[in-house]
Amino acid sequence: MNKSAATSVSRQRRPAKAVASRSATVAPEKLVEPVVEQVVEPVTHVETVDTVVETTDELTMDMLRSRFEALLKSKQDRLVEAKKEVLELKKLQKDYEKLLKDNMKKSKKKRVSSNTNRKPSGFASAVVVSDELYNFLAQFGVKKGDPIARTEVTRHIASYIKNNDLQNPDYRR
Repeated sequence: MNKSAATSVSRQRRPAKAVASRSATVAPEKLVEPVVEQVVEPVTHVETVDTVVETTDELTMDMLRSRFEALLKSKQDRLVEAKKEVLELKKLQKDYEKLLKDNMKKSKKKRVSSNTNRKPSGFASAVVVSDELYNFLAQFGVKKGDPIARTEVTRHIASYIKNNDLQNPDYRR
């Protein structure tokens, strides 16, 4: 009898749990008064399960919140890194453009000065000077009739003035 009574009670309990959680009207039809007392216990047990479910929901909410926060922090960190990289790229671009500009200036200067084999012109060109000037330049080893650049003549005159102390003492010219 115990087995059959236990079986009938367990049969009654299982639907009672399902019925109690789904709808309250189905449970009173099958219940007998001793069973009603037993149904009260499973309802309490169901509340405990609901509490566990609520705790699980709270844990799930906490887990979701922490995952959201972690993902948000990760994205914010990436955004900060991206902004830093953009600033670094802008600095690099400015440095590159400045270097390019400087190199263009240097290359233009080299083009102008690269032709060192050109013929001297103007003051630097060698010419035949007067006889009096050749007489003066003879002391520096210049032969009469040899063409000489005006820059050479100027350099010899300046050295003669310094060697013979002919500068103006007030202006040292």
